[in-house]
Amino acid sequence: MLRASRIVIVLAAIVTLPTAGLTFRAVAITAWQMFDPCVHWDGSGSASISASIGPNDACRAVTVNGESRLRAVTMTALIPGGVLLSTVLAAIGVVRSRRWLIFAAALLMFAETPFVFTIAPLTFLSGVAYLILANAGWRSRSLGEMTH
Repeated sequence: MLRASRIVIVLAAIVTLPTAGLTFRAVAITAWQMFDPCVHWDGSGSASISASIGPNDACRAVTVNGESRLRAVTMTALIPGGVLLSTVLAAIGVVRSRRWLIFAAALLMFAETPFVFTIAPLTFLSGVAYLILANAGWRSRSLGEMTH
């Protein structure tokens, strides 16, 4: 029984790590841009943007984002943050043998799938894998006592 639970934990890690890595990268990029003096946040909705770089400027290039910092933080918290929350819930559910946490992670991952565009197939497959892990754990009891 211990061997089966190790296999399930390894499978859960294989499913969780790529999604978590990509979403963590998205959060890190946005966080880095928040503190980068060469990134300007517009957020006013105006179509004209002006920037100049002098020979003595610290910035070699200027990045201009058309959204406000508040919107960027909100979108980062809701979309990649939701995917990261889902992966954490799934990992805790597998390790602690909590079937309902794995199901909650799967539902959250499915809810995030339409919003993550480039990694949507990965999040969808992760959600399906979470459902399979939860269902397999319920039937085989390989995750321990799953009646919690």
